[in-house]
Formats: sequence, C-alpha cells, structure tokens
Amino acid sequence: MEAKLPDARPLINVCDRYDFVGDLTSYLFSNNMLRYIEGYVQKVNPSKAPDVVGALLDCEASDDFINNLILMNGS
Repeated sequence: MEAKLPDARPLINVCDRYDFVGDLTSYLFSNNMLRYIEGYVQKVNPSKAPDVVGALLDCEASDDFINNLILMNGS
C-alpha cells in the first residue's frame, strides 16, 4: 500500500473483516501510525493481539512498544 491515509479507521475495518491483520499492522507501523495499532488491539479486536505482535516483531518494532501492547491487552 502506497497511499498515505489521513484516517486509518476504514482500512482497519476492512482488514479486520477480511483477516489482513499482518498487512494492516505492517502498513500502520511503517507509516508511524502507532496509536491506530494500539486502538486496534484495545478496542476493535483484542483477540488479534498475537497476530499484531507477530507482525510487529517482523517489522522490528521496539521491545518497549510491543511490551506495552501486551500489557494493555492483558488488563
């Protein structure tokens, strides 16, 4: 995906519906849209947190960000 979206919520809804969570996470991470990743894991689909964490590991995200996501989801 090459487009720079001002609001990622429609993309999040479509990717969640059709199970493109890894691609979604990679796109959001590469475009520094970390708050949308947090929102997805917290509010949209917490059950997909393992998929998000796996994609973030593939993207070489910081350990602190990944740990915070896991801790947020565990609450």
